[in-house]
Amino acid sequence: MKLTQEQINAAQAQARRCTADIRAAMRVKPKPSWNQVVQPILRRHHEVIKPMGITLIQFNSIIGRQNGRFGVTSE
Repeated sequence: MKLTQEQINAAQAQARRCTADIRAAMRVKPKPSWNQVVQPILRRHHEVIKPMGITLIQFNSIIGRQNGRFGVTSE
């Protein structure tokens, strides 16, 4: 499925908000378990863009690309 530029922009904006929430949640002391904190945050942010047809895997890939975890986008 090919996404429009508006959908890509919306997904990227939501990914930035998700990343900020994850970073804030992981800053608390004592440091919480990654899986207990991150999965609920990812799912909550994904629910916002899910109606556009973006899967959770696609959302994770967008977040990874923004944070330098994956290579360049190849669409």
